[in-house]
Amino acid sequence: MHEGKTKTGKPKYYVAKKSEGNLAETIPDGYEIYERPGGLVSFRKIQHSPILPHELKYVQDKIAPLVDQEDEKEYAGWVDMIPRYLRTPERLALIANRCRTRFEAEIRGKEIIIYETKNGGRPIMKFELLDEDTRVYCAYRWCFKGRIDDWIHIGYSGQLRDLADKYCPALGTDRFYELF
Repeated sequence: MHEGKTKTGKPKYYVAKKSEGNLAETIPDGYEIYERPGGLVSFRKIQHSPILPHELKYVQDKIAPLVDQEDEKEYAGWVDMIPRYLRTPERLALIANRCRTRFEAEIRGKEIIIYETKNGGRPIMKFELLDEDTRVYCAYRWCFKGRIDDWIHIGYSGQLRDLADKYCPALGTDRFYELF
């Protein structure tokens, strides 16, 4: 973590691989070190959101076991190449992390955004909080048509549990592209 000055003389903080320059000794109040899905580390102001931690946890639990069918075949192929006596849990976990498509979720303002980490951490689905009192959400998926490049509303608004139960299982399948 580095500390520097902006052109106007205000302090600025950033993360860099090299330890050259002015290294910050402590994290200033109101800031945090943050790792985005996909592994990009940055330094940012602490984000305050109306989304509750247990809501994010519910979505993370729904997407954790999801894998792409093609990646599952690739994983099986790699495992078959390893002799049985060398198949340790650690080795199999390493192969699984490299082969399988994984999804991660994060809070951004009033949204829970799900990223597909295998393809550079691109956003793929989101749940937007519409009403903080009734906890009503709306579900969207990213449109992959070149001329649109935007979020597509994929259903009625409702409780987060209902929307996550309905739409998260489609991640990593062909059925995902039929949601709209």
